[in-house]
Amino acid sequence: MSNGPQRAGAAGGDESSRMKKHPPLLPLLCLLTGSVFAQQEAATKPAQDSATIAAGASAELVPEIIVVATRTERRTQDVAASTAVLDANDSIFTLGTSMRDYQRYEPGVSLPFGVGGQGPGRNSRSGTQGINIRGLDGNRVLMQVDGIRQGDLFTFGGTTSVGRDYLDVDALKRVEVVKGSASSLYGSDALGGVVSFVTKDPSDIIGDDGNDWGFESVSRYQGMDESLGQTIAGAVRGGPVEMMLLYTYRQGQEMDNRGGYAPDPMDWESHNWLGKLVWRPDDRNTFKLTGEFFERTSENDLVSSRRNVVSGPSVFRVSELLLDDEVTRYRVSLGHQFDASDLGLFFDRLDWNIYYQDSRTTEHIDEDRDRVLPTAQDRFRVRDHLFSQNHLGAALNLVSEFETGRFRHQLSYGGELIRSFSRRVRDAREFNFTTGTSTNVISPDTFPLKDMPDSTTLRAGLYIQDQITWGDNDRYTLTPGIRFDYYEVTTDADDLYLRASGGLRPQDYDQVAVAPKLGFLTKLDDHHSAWFQYSMGFRNPTPEDLNATVTNLAFNYQTIPNPGLQNEVSHSFELGLRGNHERRSWSLAGFYNYYEDFIELFAGVGGTGAPGDPLIFQSRNLSSAEIYGVEFKGEASLDFVNEALSNVSLFGNLGWQQGWDDQNDQPLNSIDPLKLVTGLRYRRDKVTVELVGTYYAGQNRVADSTTQFETPSAYVVDLIGRWDISRNVSLTAGLYNLTHQKMWLYQDVRGQAPTSDRLDQFTQPGINGRVAVTVRF
Repeated sequence: MSNGPQRAGAAGGDESSRMKKHPPLLPLLCLLTGSVFAQQEAATKPAQDSATIAAGASAELVPEIIVVATRTERRTQDVAASTAVLDANDSIFTLGTSMRDYQRYEPGVSLPFGVGGQGPGRNSRSGTQGINIRGLDGNRVLMQVDGIRQGDLFTFGGTTSVGRDYLDVDALKRVEVVKGSASSLYGSDALGGVVSFVTKDPSDIIGDDGNDWGFESVSRYQGMDESLGQTIAGAVRGGPVEMMLLYTYRQGQEMDNRGGYAPDPMDWESHNWLGKLVWRPDDRNTFKLTGEFFERTSENDLVSSRRNVVSGPSVFRVSELLLDDEVTRYRVSLGHQFDASDLGLFFDRLDWNIYYQDSRTTEHIDEDRDRVLPTAQDRFRVRDHLFSQNHLGAALNLVSEFETGRFRHQLSYGGELIRSFSRRVRDAREFNFTTGTSTNVISPDTFPLKDMPDSTTLRAGLYIQDQITWGDNDRYTLTPGIRFDYYEVTTDADDLYLRASGGLRPQDYDQVAVAPKLGFLTKLDDHHSAWFQYSMGFRNPTPEDLNATVTNLAFNYQTIPNPGLQNEVSHSFELGLRGNHERRSWSLAGFYNYYEDFIELFAGVGGTGAPGDPLIFQSRNLSSAEIYGVEFKGEASLDFVNEALSNVSLFGNLGWQQGWDDQNDQPLNSIDPLKLVTGLRYRRDKVTVELVGTYYAGQNRVADSTTQFETPSAYVVDLIGRWDISRNVSLTAGLYNLTHQKMWLYQDVRGQAPTSDRLDQFTQPGINGRVAVTVRF
């Protein structure tokens, strides 16, 4: 266990963390000016996608391709939705060590993170807790790896908010994001959007130089948590067969901060294995067998929890609180792609996938309680918690391309069937050193018990979508789509659950949902397009939403199931403009999302808290809520200023959103404040350098009914560079928070009281560095 620094003082902020001035907007204005100059240029080449600036004699934009937005390969500029794509050639990708790093500069996206032994108001050590897209997070955002949905976020009971960070980023070659509802393609959990992680294939390691083998090694150091990482991957090709094996090992400590309250000490390590076998018997068929195993363990010393506690007539001190956590995920999948484009069948392409996935989080907690007064007794508590979830699934997707008159159709259709099993168990025992006895009764609980019943979830969905194009140069694209879903939760009311619920039986659940969408995109000229999309989304309640329970009649409160809980429904509207040129691109989007039957977990619904009349808590549906906002992304070569600057580009991203709880007439607390990113990027031959400034506006819109910390504004500057030393070796390095700014990210402290003496524990690291060396053969 590493010895973290001790507490230096009460939480608080210095003046530098409360800067009130907005950062200079000149870079963003220059970017817009560049797009105006671009509109005046003659269209000598076809428009290209907004992507990154490619290295070479001049800075040209290379096309971006996205799959998750339509379930087919499309250029991002041809999709009637807000999307984001990040691939392995990006410097941010190379230096990334977590999901959070990949979305550092993306507008409208943030990732809550657990720091040290304690996380955002939930005592979490499990790293990234999920993804927040435009104010929706948790199980309202679908996360998938190679098309396989990841486990649920679990927040009820215990000391941990069980996150969804079950992967290692070094196994990835691509991350795709769809902002806004995508339920018409992906069903429940895609209410707020989709984040799709795509893992590497053997061909990514072998390359396209005609070799039959390939090797890749990536060595990393990250200063903010003193972590080391090593990835080794090898692949071979023999005739129609390709094989790959990739392994990543990481170890580190607690994440540093900039405050006067040190993070709780933590030591962690992780292992990740990815293996693939690809067989192409002919030009039409590709079979892929994938195996993946991820494990992360951590040892935590919750120094901040050492305190005196009053329990009835006794006063004792928590002298030590140690936690050992383990997070694992493994999956096996078999997929097949079939190209029938010239066979005269009713479809042109077909792919299917079958898989099994198991994810679980275990916690072991040791707590020493020393007596302070003679009335107390020396005690030692041991707790073990488990949350597990597995998925057995199959998916089938087909694409048919045809023409009807002057209209061209790309019809996508298919379905999926998923069976999931979820389990939550807690066990504990207390040893009394004064009396020499032990017990499994720790008020108000008798262990072991289950916070929710063992639950089997069945998801069945069918979807169809038609991308209809017509006009000169496919000027117009109309995209109608619809999905039909059946969702069912069945429960097992065993003794361990009934013990926790006080005899209340759990509720089974079933629901049928329909999610339509309609998108329209028009090319205004060779370089500009406009688009509109309406989509209806939904999210079914999880087993936790339905039946999580606890009974504590000693303190007169109880949570109970809600048999009348309904699924959440959204109506999303989005309007956007794009400009795409050889060396300049930009996009502007405005959105409005209206939500009905928003699920509020464990709201107070009755009781006075008096003996015989306990407070009753229950998940319930809110009447309505709304979120709206604006996003801008752009990049432009500075050759419009001077031809000598053709290798320098200016980029900027802006995300602004607001949300409102209509039922309670107050702001939604899940909304991030405004974020503005501006930067300069230089690329030439073997060198890339990026200087990035990020402005985080202060958070001043929180619900009146809550008392929570409002984060001050901050401006952070990062410097990132890459040098391709040779054809086989590259060096990537970054310096972050160059000005040593003291700051908080809002999602990390959401729910923290402004009077908490631990606020400084959640500050971001001061100036810190990263370095990565990549070797490829």
